[in-house]
Amino acid sequence: PTDFLISYDQAGTMKVIDGNSDAMQSLVMKNGNIFSKEVTINPIKTSDATNYFCVVVFEQLGVISYDEEMLSVKIPSPSMSLVLSPSGIIYESTPLSITCTATLPSVVNTPVSAMVSWINPSDEIITSTDDGRVTVLPAEMISNNIFESTLIFFPVDNGDEGLFDDQGVHTCEMTISSTDNLILNGVNSITEEITVE
Repeated sequence: PTDFLISYDQAGTMKVIDGNSDAMQSLVMKNGNIFSKEVTINPIKTSDATNYFCVVVFEQLGVISYDEEMLSVKIPSPSMSLVLSPSGIIYESTPLSITCTATLPSVVNTPVSAMVSWINPSDEIITSTDDGRVTVLPAEMISNNIFESTLIFFPVDNGDEGLFDDQGVHTCEMTISSTDNLILNGVNSITEEITVE
C-alpha cells in the first residue's frame, strides 16, 4: 500500500493523529501480506465517540479500501456530595434543604445534561407537593461540568404527631446523559440519613 492510516473519514483525509492531541500512533508492522497499525487515545474523552476508519491506499491502482468501526464512550460516574442547611441538629417544624452536587471529570468535554431522582427511605421517588411542603429543584449546571439539585422541606417533620415523617436515609441519584447516541449515560448516587429532633 501507498498509505495506511486511521482516519475520521473513509477517504483518509482526516487522520486521527492530526486531529487529536491525545492520540499516539504505532508504526506499520508487516508480517507477510498482513499490515497493522495502532492508534492509542489516552485519555479517552466523550468527544472521541465517533466513527473510525482504517484506510489503505493503493495509489498505483487508484484504489482506497477501508473498514469502519464505531466507538462508544461511557460518561464516567460523577463524584457526588450532599450538603444540609442548616447543618447540625435538625428541628421539627423548621425549613431544611439538602443540596446534591455532581461533578464530572474533564474527560467529559461535550454537552451533557443531568436528571435527578430523590428517593425517600421507603425507596419511593420524592416529588414536589402541591402545598409547597416539599420542593424538588431540577438538576441544573451551575458551572462547567458541575450539576446541582436541591430538596427542600418547608417544614421538616419527624412524624411524632402522625403527619409526615421525613426522617431516615434519603438518596440523591444523578443521571448524566448526552443527545449523542454514541455517548452512554453515567449514573451515581449518594445518601444522607436525616434525624429530626
